Amino acid sequence: MDFFINLPVSVIALYVCWRVIPDDSPESCDEHIDYAGITSLSMALLALLLAFDLVVDVGFKSPLVLGLIIAFFLFICLFAFVENRVGQQALIPPDVAGNRRFIFAGIATLLISALFFAGLFFIPQFLTNIRNTSAMQAGMGLIPMMLSFSVFGFLAGKLYDVIGAKKIVSAATLLMALGMYILSHIHKDTQYTSLIPGLVILGGGIGLFNSTITTVAITVVDESRASLAGAIIFMFQIAGGAVGLGLNTTIVAMAKDMPSGIDHAFTLNACLAIFAFVVCILFVEADKNTIN
Repeated sequence: MDFFINLPVSVIALYVCWRVIPDDSPESCDEHIDYAGITSLSMALLALLLAFDLVVDVGFKSPLVLGLIIAFFLFICLFAFVENRVGQQALIPPDVAGNRRFIFAGIATLLISALFFAGLFFIPQFLTNIRNTSAMQAGMGLIPMMLSFSVFGFLAGKLYDVIGAKKIVSAATLLMALGMYILSHIHKDTQYTSLIPGLVILGGGIGLFNSTITTVAITVVDESRASLAGAIIFMFQIAGGAVGLGLNTTIVAMAKDMPSGIDHAFTLNACLAIFAFVVCILFVEADKNTIN
C-alpha cells in the first residue's frame, strides 16, 4: 500500500507531459535499436549484481560467484565487440565513445552514482531498523538531503556560466566525499540530528554534480548527438548506481551489524568521490563555446 501513492502522482505527471511537451517526433528516421548491445550490457550487469547478492551467502570463493564474475567480464567483452561491429547504430556510437571529454565525464558519473542511491537506501534503513522510527519518519528524514539537492541543482545552472563546469564538478565531488565521510561515522546510538549536516552536504554535492556533468556531456559532442549523450550519461547514472548500491549492500550484509556495515560502505563511497574529484580536476572539461 505504501507504493500506491505513486500511481496518482504518475498519472498526473503523464497528463502534464502529454499536454505540455510539444510533439517533436522525427518525420523520418533510419536508425535502429542496438538490441545486441543492450542485451550484452544488461547480462553483464545482471551477472555482477547476482554475484554481489550471492557472495553474502556462499562466499567469494564459491564457483557460482566466480562463474558470475567471469560471465560479467565475458559479456563486457562481447558488448565491446558488438559495439565495434554495429558502428554508428551502436548503443554508444564510435564518435561518442571516442570523445575523450565525454568519456571522462562518464567515468566521473560512474564513480559518483552509488552515493545518491546509497544515501536514499541506507539512511531510512538505519532509522527504521536501528532507531526504530516509522517508515514515514524515515522517509521524512531524507528531506534535508533532497532540499539541498534541489537548491544546489538550481544554483548549478546559475554558476555554470560564471565559474565553469570543471570547478563546479570538482567542488561537488569534494562535497560528496565530505558528506559521505560525515555520515560514515554512524553507530547504533547516532541521533538523527547528527546526520543532518552530512545529508545536507551530500545533497548539495549531488545537486551541483548531476546537472553540471549532464551539461558537460551534451555540449562536448556534436549538436546532433546531444540528446544521445544525455541519455548515455543517464544510463551511466542508473547502471553505476545499481552496481554501487549492490556493492554497498554486500558490504553492509557482511558486516557484524548494520551501523558498522554502513560505516564501511560509506567510507568506500567517500573514497570513490575522491577518485571522481581527481578525474574531474584533471580531465573533465566543458565546451568553452557554451560558457559566456
